Amino acid sequence: MDVAQFQFSSEANQQVYFYQSTELRIEVLQNQHHIWMEINGVIQSACQNKAPYRPVLPHILAMFLPYNHHKIPSSVLELGGGGQSVQRYFAQTQASVEFTSIEYDQDVIDTVKNYMPGGDDLNIIKADAFEFIAQAVNDKLQYDWVVVDLFHGAESPTKVFSSEFFLDCYKITKQDGWLVFNCLRSEPEILTSLVETVNECFDTKSKLFAVPGMKNHILLAYKSPELQGALMEHIETFNFPDEIEIHNLAKSI
Repeated sequence: MDVAQFQFSSEANQQVYFYQSTELRIEVLQNQHHIWMEINGVIQSACQNKAPYRPVLPHILAMFLPYNHHKIPSSVLELGGGGQSVQRYFAQTQASVEFTSIEYDQDVIDTVKNYMPGGDDLNIIKADAFEFIAQAVNDKLQYDWVVVDLFHGAESPTKVFSSEFFLDCYKITKQDGWLVFNCLRSEPEILTSLVETVNECFDTKSKLFAVPGMKNHILLAYKSPELQGALMEHIETFNFPDEIEIHNLAKSI
């Protein structure tokens, strides 16, 4: 996200927590209405500071499109998640959803559990995301949503753009489920390659939405139950309302 374009008011900001290591600086801040976590100066997660801790960063609205226009998932695997805005909100509003977040850094987990709200309700596993999904494939685990929100500061590991990664995501996504991918790259060639790779791996037409005022692009890929084993290629199997689809950048790729 573009921190320069999305700032919380500095008025009455209070530092809740600060951690500094050789490579990592974690800070939790709050004001009258919001609480948020920054890693190396980049806002990773922000929500209202009263239950149900509604997420407030604009890209979450795009990530929630399947939630608002398709159905509530019964299970979610989130790779990354920073301050766990999505899981925290689900824990408060959809407690029956089985939600698992994978986070590599124990300092981030400790910060979220101890200094962000609702920490006791969060299911966070310390693991390498790529190793976890490889094991999930082997164990034939599947989820309604696979959310990819992997960053180190403002950078994503290059491996998340590979076809091998998205094929694993496809295998662990249930039929009638969604891949939800948060991308901070905005170069046209990167976005084109991303859409084409996901289209090949999910055998569907994925959707790509820019987030106004932010660097984020949210890619959504639906795994249609109707196409399993069918000899079809890149079929558009789910459409949001027209007023949303007109913003789908993937239609021009």
